[in-house]
Amino acid sequence: SVTGGYVYRGQKFPELEGAYIFGDWETRRIWAARVVDGRVRDMPELVKPSVRVVAFGEDAAGELYFLDYDTGYLYTLDRNVAPAANEQFPTTLSATGLFENVREYRLAPGVISFTPNARQWLDGAEAEWHIALPGLTAVTQFEQPRPLPGQVYWHNFHLQFPPDAVLVKTLSIRTDQGRKRIETQILHHDGEDWRGYSYWWRDDQSDADLVPAEGLERVFTVPDAHVLGGRRQWLWQVPSRAQCLACHNVWAEFTLAFNLAQLNGPGCMEGNAAGNHMEGNAAGNQLLAFQRQGLIRRVDAQNHPLPPLDDKAARQLPALVNPYDSRQPLERRARSYLHVNCAHCHRFGGGGGQVVLELELSKPLPQTGIYNERPRQGDFGLADARILAPGEPGRSVLLYRVAKFGRGRMPHWGSEWPDRAAVELLCDWICSLGQQSPLTPDREWKDLDRKLRHFPAVLRLLRGPHTPEEWQRLLTAAQRLEPGPMRDLFEGYFPPDPQGRKLGPNPKPQTILTLQGDPQRGQVLFRSSELKCLNCHRHNGQGNDLGPELTHIGRQRTRTELLTSLLEPSREIDPRYAVYLVRTEDERQLTGLLVQRNSQVLVLRDADNKEHRLRSQEVVSVTPSRLSLMPDGLLANLTPQQAADLLEFLVQSR
Repeated sequence: SVTGGYVYRGQKFPELEGAYIFGDWETRRIWAARVVDGRVRDMPELVKPSVRVVAFGEDAAGELYFLDYDTGYLYTLDRNVAPAANEQFPTTLSATGLFENVREYRLAPGVISFTPNARQWLDGAEAEWHIALPGLTAVTQFEQPRPLPGQVYWHNFHLQFPPDAVLVKTLSIRTDQGRKRIETQILHHDGEDWRGYSYWWRDDQSDADLVPAEGLERVFTVPDAHVLGGRRQWLWQVPSRAQCLACHNVWAEFTLAFNLAQLNGPGCMEGNAAGNHMEGNAAGNQLLAFQRQGLIRRVDAQNHPLPPLDDKAARQLPALVNPYDSRQPLERRARSYLHVNCAHCHRFGGGGGQVVLELELSKPLPQTGIYNERPRQGDFGLADARILAPGEPGRSVLLYRVAKFGRGRMPHWGSEWPDRAAVELLCDWICSLGQQSPLTPDREWKDLDRKLRHFPAVLRLLRGPHTPEEWQRLLTAAQRLEPGPMRDLFEGYFPPDPQGRKLGPNPKPQTILTLQGDPQRGQVLFRSSELKCLNCHRHNGQGNDLGPELTHIGRQRTRTELLTSLLEPSREIDPRYAVYLVRTEDERQLTGLLVQRNSQVLVLRDADNKEHRLRSQEVVSVTPSRLSLMPDGLLANLTPQQAADLLEFLVQSR
């Protein structure tokens, strides 16, 4: 909830003169909004989130003070004259102190390797995981989850990390020259918040250099028998530091590989051959081994130490399994895959966009929002589509999204290439939900062109294994498909698009701004079924009111501002279009705009422009979201020129 403040009239901060200072009670943020011609032109955050503001005040000199709900203390603003904390931040991996020898990938003493039970799909890249804690500190495991200082009060955490804890993941690929390390990702804990950094490995593998905050991208050519011609162009995108926190968010408790569900088991046994493994990491239960060794310490509600758990107690805790381990139960494997690849965003409060899905393993399937539910973001031409249609993978949009290339593909971040093993796993699981046998491969090649136009038939054709000749024949036939949903299942296996490379999830604004756009082509894109702009916005009397009116948007915003809104829709959200997450007493989760709220009723308008009218006593919680209804990555499947065309159309909308 927003706590109103004052227009600044003091002398202490001349740069804030005339700005409206206000805060948000729940997220502890304080902004300075500058309004020009009736709209917010700039709204920077003034301080690191720390104080839950319940009231502002103003003294005789025009200086502001504010009241903290948690402590009852009065605070005022002061200028931060301390040098930047990252002044001496290590710019090479060797300078981090994490390695005794970087070239040999020999870890420093005290840096411990671990392997999560379920690994994220990263287009075939391999991973190694490590953790480093300062001195004799340990990770605290709470007997009962609790809020953490400096974090939102409504979320309970299972683990607390000491200041300067570091989590490390190094990614490698297989090339013609063998295994090559590409990127090392680091999460650093400052005592309250986690911050992500990436290091890019040099060609000679002698060291790795800090990647700029905006990220980077490189293209590799690697052998791949599934691609026509046998060579695959691998676009590797290092996320920006802001994008790191899209997945490593508070709702997922930040640490996606080092948590109870990932450690409560033997791990997926990938990589880490040269690591400093603690006793029990190579077999048995890592969580119990780390507790015995003191890396993780259990405490009760009064912070008194508790003994390590035993095997029986560990079986009562959540545990993921390796999705690729056929010895594990089918449902457990499928739900673990969705958890590790999707649930960091697709959970209540996460970054899953306009539709609230809750895909974490702990959620019963009927309560996930996918079971026999109609899709709200497109059906991709599937007959009588459901997000997950029990017993019918050919009607399941979830499976289609995992199997496809390009826009609408899932997982949204970190992957552009379908996980063929996971497609078969999820297909078998969906069949089992309807007591159906797994699909059998189709090797009857007659009438192939007709079969390729229907997703149920394509699933049988895609099911492996294939001989090289069979796969070549299938791709040759798929190349004859018209652009559309079925061709998208094969597009990445074809030679590169002659129109050029797509923007992908980490576009470079300057690349778009240097191009001359065509407003006519941009208008076609704006009205296209692919972008669905008119589903939320009005333009010249057409569309809906879920987002700002765009008929005269070119008068109100500069070219750069418009592009920022397209690429980072959650960076600055008009308060009129702030999104709220509502949970009801019958466990429904709704996301949308608050239309009305009083002591009797709450009215919420969702992304389908449908209003939900709830009695106040039905509502358990109303939580503000930092995310816009407009999804991230909307332009990911456009070329830079197409993005410039769309931008020019908006600029000329006057």
